[in-house]
Amino acid sequence: MSDNIDYAVVGATQEEISYICSYLKNPEEIKTRYLNPTVGDISGKKVLVTTCGIGITNASICGTALFENFDVGTLVSVGIAGAYDGTGIKKGDVAVAEEEVYADMGVWYEGSIDLLDKIGIPLFRSGKKNYFNRWPVTSPLLITVRELIANSPKMNDFSIYFGAFATVAAVSGSLARAAELRKIHNVLCENMEGAALAQVAMIYEAKFFECRGISNIAGIRDKKEWKVDEAIRNVQRFLIQLLRSC
Repeated sequence: MSDNIDYAVVGATQEEISYICSYLKNPEEIKTRYLNPTVGDISGKKVLVTTCGIGITNASICGTALFENFDVGTLVSVGIAGAYDGTGIKKGDVAVAEEEVYADMGVWYEGSIDLLDKIGIPLFRSGKKNYFNRWPVTSPLLITVRELIANSPKMNDFSIYFGAFATVAAVSGSLARAAELRKIHNVLCENMEGAALAQVAMIYEAKFFECRGISNIAGIRDKKEWKVDEAIRNVQRFLIQLLRSC
């Protein structure tokens, strides 16, 4: 087991963590059997930054490898996401998770889904509590964000939204599909890794936090309409600001 890591920051791709890596003081690359993270300092806190690859399986493997090799206090999921139409979120804004949801895990019917609690199959049990599709965000960083906004409403040139996130195996390919997921789960945006990382953090009794830059409207696949670079830049700026403040 390595020295304590205050925050382990995980992005699906290198682009989603590159700005954070460049901000680390005294960065050191560490080699493990599965991971090649960079560890450095942000305002006196030891921060590990790594990629996991796209999707639930890659995120689960990465999260497990992190906890098996490092003593991690808080696992942070960062990256981009597609916002659901009707939420008011604009491309370039940042969304902060209050809860993560496995949005397409269960039994799908036309226009509806039986979620795992209805089926009666929990994914994890902690004490007397069962966890099914929904996973809490447990890090005090969530409180810190709200305090920062309360003290500095115009802290950034983009807006910050709070709510539940959907983690999907297949992203929405149409506005109709996106609307269906939003209606069922009451979620802000969709990604492909967050709930898996939240679950791993719960298993290892660590804190979890997630923030996403909005690159597109979920269901619109015309990438000429996306703002990936802006979303990547804004969410990493936001996370660095947050880690410096906590």
